Amino acid sequence: MHAEVALQETAYKNADYIILPDGTKADIPHLDAGIVVHARPEGGQVVPARIDDSLFEIFLALRQIWEWDRETSKSVLGNGVAIESIVEETGRRGGRR
Repeated sequence: MHAEVALQETAYKNADYIILPDGTKADIPHLDAGIVVHARPEGGQVVPARIDDSLFEIFLALRQIWEWDRETSKSVLGNGVAIESIVEETGRRGGRR
């Protein structure tokens, strides 16, 4: 079981609506707590999960990082301009006279 499921549940809690299988939108029911059902062939467990405002802030910050990585980071640097190295008559690069 991964702790990230609490972030996902926090996002559900703070969503504006749910899209139903037929495509219609429905209001999010009020949620006071979250749970994770961990089901395995040999058994499972139900685990409480935090879904508070501080976790939602973390979810939003991680979403910005995801957007940076997938989109924004690809547009922050322009095209490079080639430069030639400067070599003084002495053969040293960038040396003092």
